[in-house]
Amino acid sequence: MYAGKVAYIYKGTMPEGTHLTLRSNTRAISVDAFRNQAGLVSINIPATVKYINGNCFPWCPNLTNIKVASGNTAYDSRNNCNAIIETATNTLIAGCNASSTPTTVTAIGNSAFKGCYDLTDSQLHDNITSIGRSAYVSCTGLTSLRIPAKVNSIDATAFIGCDNIASITVDNRNTTYDSRRNCNAIIETASSKLVRGCMNTIIPDGIVTIGEYAFRNYMTMTHIHIPASVTSIESEGFMYTYALETIICEAMTPPAINGSSFFEENYQHSKLYVPRAAINAYANAEYWKEFVDIRATEDLVRGDAEDDEQLSINDATLLIDYLITGNAPGVNLHNADFNNDDAVSIDDRSMFIDYLITGH
Repeated sequence: MYAGKVAYIYKGTMPEGTHLTLRSNTRAISVDAFRNQAGLVSINIPATVKYINGNCFPWCPNLTNIKVASGNTAYDSRNNCNAIIETATNTLIAGCNASSTPTTVTAIGNSAFKGCYDLTDSQLHDNITSIGRSAYVSCTGLTSLRIPAKVNSIDATAFIGCDNIASITVDNRNTTYDSRRNCNAIIETASSKLVRGCMNTIIPDGIVTIGEYAFRNYMTMTHIHIPASVTSIESEGFMYTYALETIICEAMTPPAINGSSFFEENYQHSKLYVPRAAINAYANAEYWKEFVDIRATEDLVRGDAEDDEQLSINDATLLIDYLITGNAPGVNLHNADFNNDDAVSIDDRSMFIDYLITGH
């Protein structure tokens, strides 16, 4: 359906295997114009198009071919990249599972890969400087993430729903962000704010803020350890963490949170461990007091990777699986840190196995 010369929306459901060519006099493509069209396989953008809302192809899982006609002065698909690039700014504004990001691109635009479930590589090459709002939302095929040295802007919503990411690294030359101590997270260096974590994040001591949406939608994450340095957890920091069984918070003063910092299910079903001397403070603090089960961190058992309050060969097996694969669902990384050095490594495995054999 057109509104004048604007491709406004596709009415109904596209047949499987649809190859779409827009009218030759099309001037613009509206927001959500082809939203949720699983039948869309390819689209041709004519040279007449001068405005495209970047969120025009969300959740089109079978779209594999995007082409902007030569002669278009506003947009291009340089290097047959199967994406739409805003020519003047070198911003990739719309891509698909089959896109390749040319090295001349310097920004990933808002909603650029939204709903590209089968995208397995974020293609954040060394010339990328910014990652926009909802850029990779629901890209569940991503299992690792590398932030290049030049990136100086990452929207808080950029990776929401990428719930299979198990590894995050930031180039050590980056002056805006870091992933200090191999923590598997993106940290804003100047503010010590953790802006995006993953299922294997170990939040380093010294982090002050857990940012907005930092762990949102990690639905298989079972444990999290919040160090004593954290003073606040922003909106939706742990929203939709359905499987979160254990929350360890070392701060003596309850960090500032709001009604959406945690998921409602967490209050009912997660075990909250805090310093014994601070239990009353948490039990009376706004929102923290909603946790039904508050326990003392002093009662945690080092080495209890399985988090069943006993030490056994199962804990060693779970720890070994984590060290081999980088991802072992159910592992309590705080407890697995047997030598208490804020890292889970081969040293923890060796020390724990020695303990099981010798008893000390």
